[in-house]
Amino acid sequence: MEFKAHPLSVDNLFSLRKQYYVSRNQREFSWVEEQLQEFWFDLLSNIKLIDDKFEHQEYFLGTIVLAGNEDGFRLSIVDGQQRLTIITILICAICQRLKELDNESIGKSFYDNYIEGVSIDEGDDNKDSDKYFKLDRQSDSDFFKLAIQFYNKTNENTNNLEDELLKQAFNYFYEKLTSIETIVEKFQIQPEKVDSQAIIKFIRAVAKQLTTKIKIIRVIVDNEDDAYVIFEILNARGMDLDSADLIKNKIFSDMRKSHPVDYAEKGWNKMINDFSDRNKNFKLTNYIRHWWSGHYAVVSEGSLYKSFKQKIIEGEINSESFLTKISNDASVYAKILDPRFDDWREQHAKQIYYSLLSLKIFNVSICRPFLLSLFEAFSCKKIRYNELSSTLKMIEKFHFLFNAIGSQRPSGVENTYSFAARRLLEAKSKHEARGVLLELKEKLINRVPSESTFVQKFKEIKYTKKKTTHRRLIQYIYATIERNIRGNDEVVPLDITLEHITPQATGLHYIGMVGNLLPLGSSGNLQAKTANFTKKVKIYNKSNFIYTKKFCEENKNVDTWDEEKINNKTEEIALLAYNTVWKI
Repeated sequence: MEFKAHPLSVDNLFSLRKQYYVSRNQREFSWVEEQLQEFWFDLLSNIKLIDDKFEHQEYFLGTIVLAGNEDGFRLSIVDGQQRLTIITILICAICQRLKELDNESIGKSFYDNYIEGVSIDEGDDNKDSDKYFKLDRQSDSDFFKLAIQFYNKTNENTNNLEDELLKQAFNYFYEKLTSIETIVEKFQIQPEKVDSQAIIKFIRAVAKQLTTKIKIIRVIVDNEDDAYVIFEILNARGMDLDSADLIKNKIFSDMRKSHPVDYAEKGWNKMINDFSDRNKNFKLTNYIRHWWSGHYAVVSEGSLYKSFKQKIIEGEINSESFLTKISNDASVYAKILDPRFDDWREQHAKQIYYSLLSLKIFNVSICRPFLLSLFEAFSCKKIRYNELSSTLKMIEKFHFLFNAIGSQRPSGVENTYSFAARRLLEAKSKHEARGVLLELKEKLINRVPSESTFVQKFKEIKYTKKKTTHRRLIQYIYATIERNIRGNDEVVPLDITLEHITPQATGLHYIGMVGNLLPLGSSGNLQAKTANFTKKVKIYNKSNFIYTKKFCEENKNVDTWDEEKINNKTEEIALLAYNTVWKI
């Protein structure tokens, strides 16, 4: 393997007539405020004001790996696009600030040197051809080019999470460049003495530090295969990239063909789009790890890439088939991750929606490898609809008892799900698939906490204005009890109003317990706010909730609602939950 490594400044890198483009194996821009703050702090901490003059110290930013001919015009960024992007964004913010501060000539010169170049036609020394951006981020969105890189910026809308992060980064630096607090600290002068000239002087000091004192090790490799190897070595310990990034690098390096269609990019982007539509902050590595656990074995995030690569080496999988499968399954996983009512509009599918939504409320993810296999088994007609629905309901009940209320340690449960997922995929008949479901059910039943433990934990969940952690869980409890009483899957809102029977204003330690809460419509809640218990019961009786009406009937002759009654009611609901509503 041959490569050339040189230490360079940003000036050395961007002042050349070259274009650096983000290669297709690269992840999206992902810097958040914490990383922006660290970069800004490092930049400023190496600028000192001594005798009214700025002095600059060098510091090392890291290594970038480029693929291509060193003497050529266009080089592919194999590793380092996050750093080159953030440098470009800060330079663009500097140019914009200088332009606004009536120092446009300096800003434009700075811009032409580092952001936008001009290709000179060798056949005519006086003829300019097309302009180009020195950093070319290939994307379906033009936001970065038009709203950040372009000198005469346009008011573009963001189109995805990456655009939002790029916008946040630009705005962060744009504000910092004229921060009175920072300038006062650097110049050690009074805020009222900060004028436009002081601001310009500060911005130019930042620009000099950025372009001449930051050092980068540039590694250029002629052979793109070697560039991918160096990329992997630099990131194999997970210092910069997570497992999904490394897997993407391997897939894209194996699937080079891009004509007539770049299937690698198309498949990977499909996954990104499936998840960003549901949860823009979701980590792709979590999905791939769950998929892997359901097909092979449970792996940690840190060992996922190693397991993937080992299967590639052994010839058990190949990049193309692997990408095809995880890309196709991503749409199902997205519905598991963030279920929506429109996904399951049919009357017979409402229970599926309720079960998936419940798991989201419980914040449970260890069952997802099995859920993927369960939906695939249904799609392949290994199991019937009623088996799909009843298994989901069983899993919902288990995690309510085990996690949401019981707070039990999950050790071993992930392996149980992984094993069942693989067996379900391997099942050759409906009979075998049914056996897998029954075996899983028995294993989960054995992990359910005891009645006494459940009741004790149930009494600990509370909801008040100051303690809102369990609000959605308690809303879920009453919505589920209500559906159980009605005996059907009628829509019961999960955002129901919870009425505190004994008012929160009393400040008593037991007012947040489930036994002091009732599901009630918002109008009823307002009417009952200051009434005594006898009057409240009459108001509660107007509720549409059958459970609330039953409560009124049971307590129509009761004068007060005290601690003893609240404790007894809480235990009564806990026993109803354990022995009836959520009994597996």
